[in-house]
Amino acid sequence: MQSPVLKRLLLAVPVVAVSALLAGCPRQSGTGTGGTTASTSNRVVIYCSVDDVFSKPILDELEKETGLDIQPLFDVESAKAAGLANKIRAERNRPRADVFWASTVLQTQLLANEGYLASYESPSAKDIPAEYKDPNGLWTGMGLRARVLISSQPSTEKNLLFVPKNMSGKFAISNPQFGTCSDWVAAYGARLGIDKTADTFKQMKAEGVRILPGNADVALGVADGNLLYGVTDSDDYLSQKLQKKTVYLVKTTENNVLIPGCASMIKDSPNPENARKLLDALLSAQTEGRLTTKMPGVFSVRHLSDAKNWQSGGEDFSFLKNEALPDFTKWRPAWESLRKPLADLFTP
Repeated sequence: MQSPVLKRLLLAVPVVAVSALLAGCPRQSGTGTGGTTASTSNRVVIYCSVDDVFSKPILDELEKETGLDIQPLFDVESAKAAGLANKIRAERNRPRADVFWASTVLQTQLLANEGYLASYESPSAKDIPAEYKDPNGLWTGMGLRARVLISSQPSTEKNLLFVPKNMSGKFAISNPQFGTCSDWVAAYGARLGIDKTADTFKQMKAEGVRILPGNADVALGVADGNLLYGVTDSDDYLSQKLQKKTVYLVKTTENNVLIPGCASMIKDSPNPENARKLLDALLSAQTEGRLTTKMPGVFSVRHLSDAKNWQSGGEDFSFLKNEALPDFTKWRPAWESLRKPLADLFTP
């Protein structure tokens, strides 16, 4: 497995290269809002914040199966979905992307609320629970990850949202302003209330929580013994566990959070027909099965009650099986209330 630092350097290369390619490509005609205007080629551009070591092989397979010319743009670990979401915003007057495959739901919700996404309800997503779909067809969830507490020694802690005492510098999270950590915060704001959530993160700071650039950095710090505890994503935990490092999954029963990836169509995209065709392929059960097979720590949204769904990377995540389905409609408003307090807390 690549180290987090090396991975970020490698991921930066395709961002620069594809950005240069896209800048020189003429925009195809199309509405991207559900109309019938046809694209003039098989080209389709997808912005993707799912780790490219897993998502690129899937996109390569879909390209062969669909006949589409799929041109992906990936993002780096520390910026993830937020970086690509900001690129979509910057291109508002002349969209370059057709599809957004995000590793989190919150950034997709923000884009939907700001008017950057087009409605499309793919027939491939019929078997995905309604809770994992936008009611207006602006996004569809696929491939769940869990926020997990990990430790460098066995632990019986039951609360994912616990605040360690007298542990300055030995407990870490990634920056709450980015990535799945933002979704984590939003989930608690929706579930526990804004004030209680803000107070909890204030307590974390007061107790000396370390803020690291990304979830992979948190997992590495725990696995290398530099941290006692960390909150990270299930896939980042397994990336260390599968390297035979000494790191333990703490099987919490309180305040667990599941975060789906999301696929959506960009409003006024240059290749709307191809965007719909790609979304049909991307949101199929077969593709989600490929994702959960290729990417340890990712679980299907289609098989939430199936115990086998929660076995991944040789680890048993079945303690998450009965987790209540989240009310995603509350996540964006909660985040918008918490964004400034978090920035005040954690911006250097």
